[in-house]
Amino acid sequence: MAPLTINEFVQLNDFFKEEQLKNPQEHGLVIEGHHHENGFPVRSDPNSLGTIPLTPEESQALKEYLEIRDMGAGCGDWIGIVSEPEFNCDIPELDKTVMIEEWDKWEKEVQEKENLLIAQARSPQIGGEYLVPRQDVLWGIDSLHQSLEDGSARLFLDGDWHHGFPDTWPTWEDLAEARSQKIHLFCGSVFLPEQRRKTVLLGQKGQTSNVFDAENKMIVNATITHKGMNYHTARCDKGAIYIDLKFTSYIPNIGEDVRMIVRLKEADRACPFACVKVLKY
Repeated sequence: MAPLTINEFVQLNDFFKEEQLKNPQEHGLVIEGHHHENGFPVRSDPNSLGTIPLTPEESQALKEYLEIRDMGAGCGDWIGIVSEPEFNCDIPELDKTVMIEEWDKWEKEVQEKENLLIAQARSPQIGGEYLVPRQDVLWGIDSLHQSLEDGSARLFLDGDWHHGFPDTWPTWEDLAEARSQKIHLFCGSVFLPEQRRKTVLLGQKGQTSNVFDAENKMIVNATITHKGMNYHTARCDKGAIYIDLKFTSYIPNIGEDVRMIVRLKEADRACPFACVKVLKY
C-alpha cells in the first residue's frame, strides 16, 4: 500500500475528529453515569443535545485511576473521579459531597475565567504607547536555555555555574532579568490610536456588554454574595466583583440580582472586578 499524502492524512485526521464528536460512545470517549446522573447531565453544554465526551484532562485522570486500582494500591483507600458510579461505592458520603462541591466550584471558576478571556479577546486593543522589541534578540525560554548550553549567557550573567552541568544553571527568571539589565531589549516605542469606546454604552433594559471600553469597564448582571462591615461582593458570569461600602444603599440583599457597571482590576487582586456604578434599570 502506498503511503498517505499530506492532503490524505489531513482529510483522514479531520474525519476521525468529526466521527469522535458525533459518536463518542463507539470510540470509548463517554462513560455512562459520569456525565449523566439520574437522567440529567452533570455538566451542562448548551450546544450539545447528547452525552458529553470526556475532556483530555478527564481521560488522563481516569486512566491514572484505573492503573492505580488495577495495581491494588491504596489498601482500600479511595481516589479518582467521584461522579463515576463504578468508583464511589466505598467513598464516605460526606467526603463524596465535599469533593463534588469542590469540583463544581472549580469548574465554575474555570468557566468564569474563560468568559473573561473571551470578553478581552473581543475588545479592541487599548490605545497608547507600546514598546517595540528588537528583532535581533531571540525571545523565549528555549533561546535562554540555548545560551546556557553554549555558554553565551556569560555575556550578561556571572555566577557559579557551568554550561556543561545543567544542575548548576540558574533559573530562567534570573537569566531573563540579568539579560534585560545588560542588553537593551527594545528599539523604541509606537503610539496606537484608541479604538475602544470612551465609556460604556447604556443600552436597553437588561442589556449587558460583551466588550470593554477604554477604561476597562463593562455592564454585567450580578448576584450579591456577601454584605459585610468592610466591603460587599457580588458575582457575575466573568468572576467576582468587589463592592465598596458607598454602594450599600443601592444594592439588594444577598442572593438577589443587580445590574452594574464594573471595572477590570489588576491581575493580582482577589476579585477581578470592582463596582463602579449600580444601575437601577
